This record gives sequence, C-alpha cells and structure tokens, in this order.
Amino acid sequence: MAKSRQFKNAQFIRIEGQLWALGLEWHQVKGKEASVRHCRQLAKDSRGTYGTLCYAPEPDRDDEDVETTNDVNTPLPLFGVVANAGRGRRARSAAVLVDQTYEQAIVVLPIEDGVYWLCAVAGGMVIIGKDVVSDEDEIRTMATELLSLNPDFTCVGDDTFWDEVDWSSLDRDPATVDVIDVDTFFDPQDSSDVPALIHYGSRRWLWASLAMISACVVGIAAHQAYQQWLAPEPVAAQVEQDPAEIAMDTHNATVTRVVQESGIHRSNVAWTQRVLALVDRTPVNTRGWTLQRVECGFMSDQCELQWSSAIGTYADLLQARGSQSQMTFDGPKQATEVLPLSVKDRLLSSLRDQGAVRQYVTTLPNTRHFDVQHVSQLQEFDSLDDVSRFGLNTQPAQSYLSLAPVPTRQTVGSLVVGDWHLDGTGITILLGSIQLLNPSVFHVQSLALTLKKTTSNQSSLSRTELSVEWKLTGNYTTQGDQ
Repeated sequence: MAKSRQFKNAQFIRIEGQLWALGLEWHQVKGKEASVRHCRQLAKDSRGTYGTLCYAPEPDRDDEDVETTNDVNTPLPLFGVVANAGRGRRARSAAVLVDQTYEQAIVVLPIEDGVYWLCAVAGGMVIIGKDVVSDEDEIRTMATELLSLNPDFTCVGDDTFWDEVDWSSLDRDPATVDVIDVDTFFDPQDSSDVPALIHYGSRRWLWASLAMISACVVGIAAHQAYQQWLAPEPVAAQVEQDPAEIAMDTHNATVTRVVQESGIHRSNVAWTQRVLALVDRTPVNTRGWTLQRVECGFMSDQCELQWSSAIGTYADLLQARGSQSQMTFDGPKQATEVLPLSVKDRLLSSLRDQGAVRQYVTTLPNTRHFDVQHVSQLQEFDSLDDVSRFGLNTQPAQSYLSLAPVPTRQTVGSLVVGDWHLDGTGITILLGSIQLLNPSVFHVQSLALTLKKTTSNQSSLSRTELSVEWKLTGNYTTQGDQ
C-alpha cells in the first residue's frame, strides 16, 4: 500500500482585524508567467483551495545588460497554498510580507506557548520548505542549520528565542539580531501591499451561473435599446456647477497632491529596516578605504556612502565596489558611492488612490491635539541627544531639550506640514525611536549614519570599538485647527 502524503499544518493568526496565514506549502511555478490553470493544479495536488503567488524583485533597469540576462538570472515565481484545507478567505500570507521586507533573512516569532513560526528568504524569495509553524526545538534546529549554511542571514524576531541559539558553533555575532514582536511585525499600515489569498478551487458552478446571468443581461439590454430607439431624443439641459463645489474640488485636489508628493508613506519601520539591511551588507573597511558616513533619502530612493582612504588607491575602491554602484571621487582620499534602495514606490502605492488619501486625512489630529498628545510622546526619548524643530510657540519642557524657536509649519489647504529631526547614538536606540513615532503623523524623510571608532584602554590593553551616530529628519502632517 502506498504511503499517504504528509501535509504541513498551516496556522492562522489575527492582528488588529487582519487574518494572516503562516506555514504555506510553496511550489516552483513552471514558466516566467504563472497561469491560473497551473496554480489551480498545484493547489489541487496539495489538497488546498486558497493560495498566493510570490515573484522575485525586479532588477535595476538602469543597467544596460539587464535586458539580455534577466530571463536567465531571474528566479521562477513561487506559488504558496494552504495545504490540506479549504480555509484562507481574506487571509494574507505572512511569508510574502517577509519577502517584501527583507532580501535575505530568517524571521522567528512566537505564535503561542511553545509554538513558533519560522520563515526564511534569500535573494528576495521565500525558501521552499522554510515557511513553518512548529515547536521550539524543531524551529531552533532549522534556524541553526540555515545559519550554518550561510552566516550572512539577517536574524529577526523574538529576542528570547535568538538568545538561546548556540552562537559559539556559528560564525556569527548574536548582537546583530533585529528584535521585533508579533504586533509590530504585522503592522496593518506597513503590510497593506500584501495581497489576500486567492481562491483556486473548482469554479464550474460559477461559470454556469455567469452564463445564465449573461443571457438575462443581454435580453434586458436588447429590450432597453429597442425602447430607447422608439423614444424621442431628449433635449440636454445645461447646468452650471456651483462655485462652492468648484472651490471644494480644487481644495481636495490640492490636499491629495500634497499627500502624494510629500513622501507620506506611513512605513517608517519598513524603510529604516531596508536602509539598515543595505548598510549591514556593506563592509566598513575594504582595500585600504574606510566607510565614514551613510546618508539615505526616502524621496530620492537611494543612499550615498562616503569613503575615506588611508592607504587605498582609486583602483582598489573601484575593484571592490565599482561594479555595484555609481562612484565619484571627490578628492585624493575621498569618494562618494551611490546605491539604489528601490523601496519608495511600493511604500507609496497605497496613496495613489484618492479614496485612500481622503480616508487617511480624516484620521489626522488637529494642530492642538498634535501639540498636546503626539509631541508629548517625545518625552519618552530621554536617551536621545536632541529633539528639535517642531515649531512650538510655547516654552519647551526640559525633556524636549532644544525645540526650534521659529515655527517651521506651513499651511497647505486644510493641512499643516512641519519639519522635525531626532539625533541619537546606537542602532538599538534608533529602532526604538522609530517605533515610538506615530507613523500616520511623523514621516521619516532621511536617515544619516556616521561611523566613529573609539579606543579604550582596559588592563593595559587598547581596544577599538565602532559606534554609530544617527540623525533622522522628516516632516509631520496634521489638520488645521479650524
């Protein structure tokens, strides 16, 4: 007797009203374009009904050689299905969220007591068989095996889980783990681009119903066309539009333009993590050149890396970095490297819908509420060096440190837009600061990282440590007081 096939058990969790599916079965799709018929067959093979597609990230089209090599180097799409079950309506795949957020990472999050979810992505694609819900021991074994094969994975998720990993057997520093909890990772505002699972079950009943409805619609349309042909042609009455309605339409168009053009992306955490992932893949020292500073802008969707030379030549830096980016030499020992981020368009996609913009504007606080409540949240930044440029007219409290004495706000339509910046030291403080900011009000526009080496003498031994000073700048948006 043939042994029956064993299917994975998917699990569903609900975060702030959004249903997420964890532990899908992933299959490689035949051909560059996945057909519905092929996906339906894959779902049938897994005895599932609901599934989703996952595509590789698009290459940089500025490279002239991409057109000729893309078909060879681009991975085939993946199809994930909730195996051995008919559930999944209105759910979204958690693995697709990981795929959109990270290029190479292992995410481990606790689902319930003793049960964890692991998802691993490489090259911007989910690793087949590595979207799993299981007990802690199996998940730890799987994570350790992945790190032993490639120590460059970004480790993300539960700090308790990662603290108990045997780092001594791996060529890896445990301090590089990005700690994040379940609620923050599945933030509905940062995951709105993840599509819901699609029904891939049998639809014969639907085609029969559509055929009957189409026949009825055709009959009704023919009857109405005949009646309209018999009726006399009405005389069109010219109606002038109310000036108040014209003014309101102009005002709404202005507000929509400001929201769409100001980089109000409501994805501070996702954008900052993409910047830190790019910096993490960049060596601090290479061929006699040292990385001094990194400046990334949201609207430009790129990062500028500033290098200084101790003993390296131009040829050394071009050989190490020139093929990956655009390089400019600013002096005998200074160079600037430009790297693309390619994340802005995805984060701004939800604001291309005018309906979504109008709904977003209605949730903004007015200026008084912003001053009293949202700026007061900055009192929690007691470990920051500077919190400034909110343009308050009142005497700032001591916890705010130095606020801008001159207001920086400007009124556009019914919106008030102002500038702000935060300074601090340490990546942990940076990530904590981002999570304290309300992403619907405060919008990160740029992040600058300055790398500094400090030497300390302990027990007659000198030790060099690397510290990171950072500066966040951005704008905030509120409704006017009227």
